[in-house]
Amino acid sequence: MNEVYRRSNQSLLEWLVLPALLGLFLTACPPAEDPVEEETPAAKAEPPAVRTDLSELAASRSLVPSPTEIQEAMMQAGVSIRFDKLIKRRNLKLTDDAKDLVALRSGIVLADLVLTLNHSEKDVLLKDLESLRTGLATIGAGDDVEKTLVAIGEHVKADAVSRQELWVQVEEMREAAYGELEHEAGSRMVPLVQAGSWLEATDLLCQAIQNSEQAGAAPNLLRQPQVVKYFLNRIKAGTGEEGELSPLLTLARGTLEQIHDIATKEELTVEDVRRIQGLTSDLLGKL
Repeated sequence: MNEVYRRSNQSLLEWLVLPALLGLFLTACPPAEDPVEEETPAAKAEPPAVRTDLSELAASRSLVPSPTEIQEAMMQAGVSIRFDKLIKRRNLKLTDDAKDLVALRSGIVLADLVLTLNHSEKDVLLKDLESLRTGLATIGAGDDVEKTLVAIGEHVKADAVSRQELWVQVEEMREAAYGELEHEAGSRMVPLVQAGSWLEATDLLCQAIQNSEQAGAAPNLLRQPQVVKYFLNRIKAGTGEEGELSPLLTLARGTLEQIHDIATKEELTVEDVRRIQGLTSDLLGKL
């Protein structure tokens, strides 16, 4: 099993008092299903483990938290608001534009897909899958990833897959897409997709915390300076194929720098959550 999905044995309490980070389904975890006859090991879909102790993340792209882990961490902290009630899907341009921007937007689509998978209507789910296919194809994810997303869409159309099985397929596709992009599309693509997902999930998490009756220690879920630093180290002006940053990527860097300054505080408050959400909302609205 890929190490990205290994569980930590530390307790939630230990995580919340450490300089913990977030990573991104009751809403995102696989839904409980009625008991079925036991399947053979080869036929049974086993959901990947997700991490709720995220204090060791951001050393590399494989350690950047996924959308699944962000919502799992949120639930462990006692914030259980359905993201599908918060998401405002945007009309994102996923073709014929700078690949850097399409990568960010594809990450947003991925977060929306994952965080609402359990509750999305079929037509919305199919639209998210098609948008993700378009975006990843534009930035060079490869034929195998595109074929996988088409196959997943056909399963959904035919009602041939449960939401739990779909969750497994999407998570496996995400890892495969990252691998393809690292080899085929340049070193900046994967961090940009991850950054788009992280910004969208962080914005939704901020809304969920503010809407929660008792925020408690939940604001500290946003103490993620290592994750933000990882993005800042990778989203910068380069040479050759990477080139200079576009105005929107320059704006994204500035937003991440401000979030980093807030995230380094020893203790975060609801007011800090409001500030971070203001920054993420403004940036996402311009993408």
